Amino acid sequence: MRNNKKYHYTPLEIKNKLKKIGVKKGDLIFVHSNIAFFGKLKSKKNLCEVFLKSIFEVIGNQGTLVVPTFTYSINSKFNKINTPSVCGVFSNYLMSLKAGSRSADPIFSVYSIGKYSKYLTEIKNISNYECFGKNSFFEKFYKLNGKIVNFNDTCAATHIHYFEKLAGARYRFDKKFKVKIDIKGVVYSKKIIFYCLRNFKKEEARFDKFHDYAIKYKLARQQKLGLGIITYMEIEKLKKLVFKKVNLKNFFIKKV
Repeated sequence: MRNNKKYHYTPLEIKNKLKKIGVKKGDLIFVHSNIAFFGKLKSKKNLCEVFLKSIFEVIGNQGTLVVPTFTYSINSKFNKINTPSVCGVFSNYLMSLKAGSRSADPIFSVYSIGKYSKYLTEIKNISNYECFGKNSFFEKFYKLNGKIVNFNDTCAATHIHYFEKLAGARYRFDKKFKVKIDIKGVVYSKKIIFYCLRNFKKEEARFDKFHDYAIKYKLARQQKLGLGIITYMEIEKLKKLVFKKVNLKNFFIKKV
């Protein structure tokens, strides 16, 4: 244990580790998280509040934070204001602050705070919207040269599917889903295009090989924080790795 017998890490260490791993002023970062795995934090403040404050003390007011607020609302009604995220306490905490904006994608919505939040979450036309297509969040994030900063997760991220689509992965295809979107109490039926697995009943995505390769060949970096790990990868390097391995189906897919 660090610091003393009672605590595993401090708010100052969060900031120092983020800087050491490569995060800097003005950065656009995307965070998958399980912050409880870091252990006990030496602070009287809310855990999520401390992480949010620490992140912005590093990226500054010209930086942008994005978290996944996925709901996979294919068989249920989606409301971008009220439908909770399935991506953990940190993403739901950010939404509760109402300090940023959430995209209207009923499958892969994201929530963003900071300089590019409005641009990244804006969907001009939800009809026939492609989750990983042109003008999607994932395309915008790539064009802005974002960074993946995962708390207690692999260096892989949902962005992999965007690059699989660009590379023409043979094990995925565009499939239309009919969804229900609640906008201010009025429910609309829309069709959303999801780039899904061809054999989704027998196969699922795997990220372990991707992560191991990225770490081995120094395409991603890690820093220990408390009992956990922060993992960092630049979006351009993530793209290059996907394009390099996309023809190896078993690199991204495993049998269920």
